[in-house]
Amino acid sequence: MAKAQITHPTADRIPEPVRNSPILRKVIYRRVHEWNQNFMGVVVGETGKGKSYAALRLAEALYPDFDVDNVAFTLEEFFGLVEEDQPEGSVIVLDEAGVGASHRDWYDDAHQHLNYVLQTWRHQNRIAILTLPELDKLDPVARSRLHGYFEMIRINHDEEWSRAQFKRIKTNPRTGENHYPYPRLRWDGTKRKYKGLTFGLPSVDLIGAYEERKEEFTDSLNKTAKEAVAPDDDDEEEYSPREAVDEIESRDAVDAYLEDSPGGQYINRSLLKVDYGLTENESKTVKSLLKRRFDLDVM
Repeated sequence: MAKAQITHPTADRIPEPVRNSPILRKVIYRRVHEWNQNFMGVVVGETGKGKSYAALRLAEALYPDFDVDNVAFTLEEFFGLVEEDQPEGSVIVLDEAGVGASHRDWYDDAHQHLNYVLQTWRHQNRIAILTLPELDKLDPVARSRLHGYFEMIRINHDEEWSRAQFKRIKTNPRTGENHYPYPRLRWDGTKRKYKGLTFGLPSVDLIGAYEERKEEFTDSLNKTAKEAVAPDDDDEEEYSPREAVDEIESRDAVDAYLEDSPGGQYINRSLLKVDYGLTENESKTVKSLLKRRFDLDVM
């Protein structure tokens, strides 16, 4: 059997965060850029552990040109990005945490299609990162298609960092069982076991673009769910943007629409749209009016 062609990128081509990280440099970057293979990884953790921001920061570190256009919120979006003609080393993030991945149907589809994804782009030298609440919800065959996983273990909102353990995913060819060893890597002349990574925040621009897209997506889900359980009510009161702000002020309810994220507070426009029957543009106007009227320093 022919061995995979091995190339050796020069140091100036390797992004600085990768050069300084044994796991990124020796496990992920080497696999893609030197061994000419793809990498599929998963970031798992409870809600609030920072897995989505960790995945975005990981994507930026591995591929500095990464932007929100390569973030998928559905399997359909993900497969569309897989089929695009993108550069070697580019990264796709499938962020289903707390949304689609909470449903059994999502995992059934993921089990069916992960093998297809692997076959489709196995020689394209690209990277895919999934965020999931739990790894065990993927069946063993689907897990065997992955090469490594990050498990979020700690987050510090004040200092804006999070910590994850990293383990390879290895499948025994005889038994089919999956094993999860820490990588043993030679670094600075010494070979030892490396157990994890510390992540800072993604770039400010990426956070803003991501939060806006995520809000639009969750708003669409909320609207679909609302329409499914409640018929249109012609008598339902409608608010203009200024009337909505006046109502919020009269009820002293500003805090009800403020949400925390690792990057700071933001106004949840999805709630505004649901509570006051606002359109997308009207919710943006309400956000601007709230910031001005209450002197809010939020995203």
